[in-house]
Amino acid sequence: MKSTRVRLALAIATATCIALNTAPARAAESCSAYMMDVAAELQLFREAPDPVKAGLNPKDAPRVEPGRLYLVTLPLQKDVRFGATLARNPVDATRPGGLLNLSFEKPGKYRIAIDANFWIDALVDGVPVEALDFRSDRECAGPRKIVTFDLPAGGEVHLQLVDATVSQLRLTVTPVPEEPW
Repeated sequence: MKSTRVRLALAIATATCIALNTAPARAAESCSAYMMDVAAELQLFREAPDPVKAGLNPKDAPRVEPGRLYLVTLPLQKDVRFGATLARNPVDATRPGGLLNLSFEKPGKYRIAIDANFWIDALVDGVPVEALDFRSDRECAGPRKIVTFDLPAGGEVHLQLVDATVSQLRLTVTPVPEEPW
């Protein structure tokens, strides 16, 4: 009788350890369509977001920083004065959209990660920056879309969020991880 209880306790303890140790792996597997290291983005998407309202024009848009998660509330695009001709045309005025300013100290490749599917433009000193990479993973519990830009330091960087399907979204900015070799 005593050995049955011990075996049962050991079985429960083993199952609990296995479940706890594989939970992070399952979460990472659910974002496997990215086929790149998204550990920083996944970690940030687990944190509580800072609320921010997207701006209506570039000068009044709120500033976001790398390494933080934001819950962005978007106005309707009909009220937004985008800073440059949009790469996505035509724009549906009845859909949400908005503007954010980005500040960072080091130039380099940065990822804009969001949990909704819509268009992101990056402008440096009013000039659109071509995206280096775009990836999406609709099964990911964190970011659904990640767009990578090569951004210089010192210039004004404006993010234009265009044709969103939701009025609130989570967004983070992260530097691209260094290559191991």
